[in-house]
Amino acid sequence: ALIAMETHDSINYVFFRNENLPLKRIKPCGEETFIEYLDSVNSNDNQTAPATSIISTKRLLLPTATYTDNNHLVRFKWYKDTIASMISLTRFPENPLQKRAMDGCVSGRSMGLYAYNEDHVIEHLDGRKTSFG
Repeated sequence: ALIAMETHDSINYVFFRNENLPLKRIKPCGEETFIEYLDSVNSNDNQTAPATSIISTKRLLLPTATYTDNNHLVRFKWYKDTIASMISLTRFPENPLQKRAMDGCVSGRSMGLYAYNEDHVIEHLDGRKTSFG
């Protein structure tokens, strides 16, 4: 996702789905189209030897009207400017950001929100469920 953010200025935020947010629950964003990019990984069969080949995989970022605080990457300047534009916050910003995202997609002014189109790739530790014995 960082590779795509480096080459597409329109991407401000990419979130990674978890098992509670399946692909079918991601709200599309108006007429926006997906962004396709190549993700290259050096590979070898021996962990101590240098990489012997490069594997390139096509990845997709899906434009979305879904704002979530799930694990995500964001452009700091965009976040700073967006939060600062909310003159007064009396609660966490998720609800106002979700409303702005949906309004922007309806009006054709996308906020640049994208969903990573891979299954569960990041796990967030939950201290309530983790035992360090």
